[in-house]
Amino acid sequence: MTSFLTDQKYIYVLGGFDEESNNIIKLNLNNLQWESVNSLKSPRSKFGCTVVDGSIFIMGGKKGRERASDG
Repeated sequence: MTSFLTDQKYIYVLGGFDEESNNIIKLNLNNLQWESVNSLKSPRSKFGCTVVDGSIFIMGGKKGRERASDG
């Protein structure tokens, strides 16, 4: 399970269960090009996220069957 969020310039795609899907990527809405942003500290799913002043904040979620305690 991934999460999505958007600001005025990008759509961000975040997270998942396995290491291959712990990346954060974004779609530039002006030129419709995908860009790699960063990686999550650990794979996770079912979390809340937002972008504030260009920074992405992630809250809660699951790491496999365990609750995530880091942000």
